[in-house]
Amino acid sequence: MSWRQLIGVLGLAILGTTFSIQAENELDMYVQKPGMSDPAQVNMNERKAIGNLRGLAECLSLYHDDHAGYPDDWYADLYTSPTSRCKHLRPEFNFDLHTQAKTVEGYDFHYIPLPEGCSEPSCLRYLLTAVPHVPGLIKATGKKRRAKNMAGQDIALIEKTVVPPNTTGTKSLFIDESVMMRHCLGGGGAKMSDPTIDQAPTPCVPFAR
Repeated sequence: MSWRQLIGVLGLAILGTTFSIQAENELDMYVQKPGMSDPAQVNMNERKAIGNLRGLAECLSLYHDDHAGYPDDWYADLYTSPTSRCKHLRPEFNFDLHTQAKTVEGYDFHYIPLPEGCSEPSCLRYLLTAVPHVPGLIKATGKKRRAKNMAGQDIALIEKTVVPPNTTGTKSLFIDESVMMRHCLGGGGAKMSDPTIDQAPTPCVPFAR
C-alpha cells in the first residue's frame, strides 16, 4: 500500500488538522477554526455511531433468534428481561430508545419496530436510526495551499472546516433487519432509499408526512 492509500484509509490528524485524499493531486485539509467544531471529533462521533448501530443490530439479531421476532419494547425486552443477551453487549443503551430518541456520543438513536404499533410476536421488521444531535456540514473555506507529497510531486491542499459551531455530526445513519447500513448528508434522517455506507452519501431528504 502506498503512503497516499494509507492516509486515505487511516486519515492523518496533526495539530487539529485532518487530511483525506480526494484526487490524485488534491488533499482535503480539515482545520478547526476558532469557535467552530473540531473536525476530528466530528469524524470520531460518526465512526462511533456506525459501530453502535452495528452492535445494536447484532443485539436485535440475537433477540430474533430467541423469539422469532423483534422487541416491541426496547428497554423491557432487551435490558430488564432475565433472558436477554443484549444488556451485556451494549450496556450504554440501557434506556428506552423506542418512545423517544436518546443521545449517545453526539448522535440521537431511535428504534422503531415494524409494522408500526405491532406487538410481539408480530414485530417482524425494525428501523434503527442515528441522527447528529447538532447536524452540520463540511464547507470549503476558499483557501488552497500548494505542497509536495513524499514523491516530490505538486499537490493542492484544499482547506475545509465544519460548520456551524457545536456540530456533532454531518451524516445521518440508518440500519434495518437486513443489516445493510445507509447514510445521507445532514440531519434529515437516512432511510432505505439512501446509499449504503460504502458509497458516497447524498443530501438527506426528509420523510414525507
